[in-house]
Amino acid sequence: MIRIGDFSRITKVSIKALRFYEEMKLLHPMHVDPSSGYRYYSARQLPRLNRILFFKHLGFSLQQIQSLLADNIPARDLREMLALRQNEVTQTLTVAREQLTSITNLIKQIDQEGHKPVYEVLFKDVEPRRVACFRSKFSDYGAVDQLFSHSLRRIEKAAHALRGAIWHKCAHADGEIDCEALLFLDDDLAPPLGWKVRELPACTVASVIHREVEPTLPLVYASAMDAIETRGHKIEWPMREFYFSTENSLDFDATETQFVVSPINTEASQSVALA
Repeated sequence: MIRIGDFSRITKVSIKALRFYEEMKLLHPMHVDPSSGYRYYSARQLPRLNRILFFKHLGFSLQQIQSLLADNIPARDLREMLALRQNEVTQTLTVAREQLTSITNLIKQIDQEGHKPVYEVLFKDVEPRRVACFRSKFSDYGAVDQLFSHSLRRIEKAAHALRGAIWHKCAHADGEIDCEALLFLDDDLAPPLGWKVRELPACTVASVIHREVEPTLPLVYASAMDAIETRGHKIEWPMREFYFSTENSLDFDATETQFVVSPINTEASQSVALA
């Protein structure tokens, strides 16, 4: 038999780890000297220790390894555990690739423009939300502000509500604005008179939070467009914005501009190109 110190040196597994495996009932010493407490192992335990290390390398927890080491574990259960771990690793790789793309994009932006990025673009999944909405066409953006001001001042607790807008059409040559004003509803907040209630569906968005005025908004949009293109996504119009205000104020202090996005179907694009 091999004393724990020698077994540690042979296997490159620390004594602390071996004792922990013993506590977890993964690998017991072959013999414990009752008088000295010395622990002894056998070379016949090397295959079991190697399996522990192998499954640990795959990212399984020690509790999961207990099940994986069972002699009577059915092949179906083993496969299911491996498939679940495969999905976890795949998700981790997806997140890592997205992080790498964002980092690469920021470095590229710094190299091209010679200064740090002005805006950070965050891709995130948003849950469905219940909203009150009022869609109309306006001649100027001030009319949209007046709509909010007129409607929200008549609602108790409205100053605490999150407001937003979906810009179906911004002002172009004809000067017409098609805007859907939004008010996020909690259970205790009724919609303004004349507004409809609907649910904004769940989606993935490219989000930029800023405190900007009209002349600098193109920089916000350009930052989002670059990030979306680099990520290999496309925009699902229309654009939407959400306005955050301090307590008891109808004025907003920050704006979140969101572009609903979806992955570009590269396979379909390649098929069209080949045709």
